[in-house]
Amino acid sequence: MPAPEPSSIHRIVILGAGFGGIYAYRRLHWRLHGRTDVSVTIVNRENYFLFTPLLHEVATGSIAPPNIVESVRKIARCCVGDVVIGSVQRVRLEDRIVETDAGSLPYDELIIALGSETNFYDTPGTEEHALQLKSLSDAVRLKNHCLRLFEQAASETTNPEERRQLLRFVIVGGGPTGVELAAELSEFVYGTLEAFFRREDLLPEVDIVLLQAGSELLPQFAPHSRTKSLEVLRQKKIRVCLDTTARTMDTEGVTLENGTPLPSKTVVWVAGTRPTPLAFDADVKRDTSGKLLVDTSLRLIGHKNVFALGDQAACLDAKTGRPLPGLAQVATQQARIAADNACAALHGKPLRTFRYRHKGNLASLGQWMAIAEIGGRHFWGHLAWWLWRTVYLTKFISRKKKFEIAMDWTLNLFASRDISRIE
Repeated sequence: MPAPEPSSIHRIVILGAGFGGIYAYRRLHWRLHGRTDVSVTIVNRENYFLFTPLLHEVATGSIAPPNIVESVRKIARCCVGDVVIGSVQRVRLEDRIVETDAGSLPYDELIIALGSETNFYDTPGTEEHALQLKSLSDAVRLKNHCLRLFEQAASETTNPEERRQLLRFVIVGGGPTGVELAAELSEFVYGTLEAFFRREDLLPEVDIVLLQAGSELLPQFAPHSRTKSLEVLRQKKIRVCLDTTARTMDTEGVTLENGTPLPSKTVVWVAGTRPTPLAFDADVKRDTSGKLLVDTSLRLIGHKNVFALGDQAACLDAKTGRPLPGLAQVATQQARIAADNACAALHGKPLRTFRYRHKGNLASLGQWMAIAEIGGRHFWGHLAWWLWRTVYLTKFISRKKKFEIAMDWTLNLFASRDISRIE
């Protein structure tokens, strides 16, 4: 296919509408509002921006699924040339064209913010049998699955072993997602379902298991926070297994690295991520994890008009020399620099250098409990929980969504979680 004819409109294309893509668009909107010589196009598989940090609350009935998504078209209602709903097939670097299943898009500047997908690390059977928590449908599926198993366990009267297998919930991965999910699942079971499943022999057989390959939970947190999180989870009747790795998985559950079987009908894999695959028509440089190598301005090495950020970009922390974590705060900070540099390229001005500024760590441990590390101070409890919710609330785009989430959280203080199963 020949390259497109030069256009008088400068075309900026953003791949992905997660935190990186949406914040890049918002920066471009701020910089280019009212310009008629620039066109911004957003490409995303779904027609919404998903607030992924709250998926675990959707999966445990705290938040209604629609409340953590915002329409991309509503977010981008001005200063955007188009919103393309589709998957990216390939980027033709030489021709400056993005091929999608909805058609081809020429670009002058490209911002790659496609995020990540679950990394199963080639663990046999995991991809086929494990549940995930990366999408809205994953969260809804997990909630429906747990409720269905409780119904089955409540009607199982002849086979105690089968009932125990139905009521064992295994979470693989002791990072923030695994810890937050385990804490919320415990409160869902013991704080809500206990009131509606009144068989006396049912709740004592619930076994929530958190497997962590390392020697501590939350490795990116300080030692005090790791110790406190372990203590809180165990108080919530969660069986935390450290230095424990899943070797294989099948329909009957997990087999651990030491050969011990762990029978379960529910295994949730949140043990890691990898960049969402993206094909190019030419060789591009990647690190060992598959992330794209970029320079200090977030430009793809060897391609001055392509920028990558978030989980797609291999960036090192200038202070520690370690790869930057896959956090929303990393993606949003990079988004601003990538957008500024796309504008700088438009005007022929020097590019900005990206420098990451870590703003702290927050993790929820259930209702009224969280751990926080901000400004060198470590604390936990009600204040940390309030801060965690306040920070997340400010990250939503529209006032409407902020209000809906605030209402959900307020109602949860006075009413039980939703236990409806909508397939």
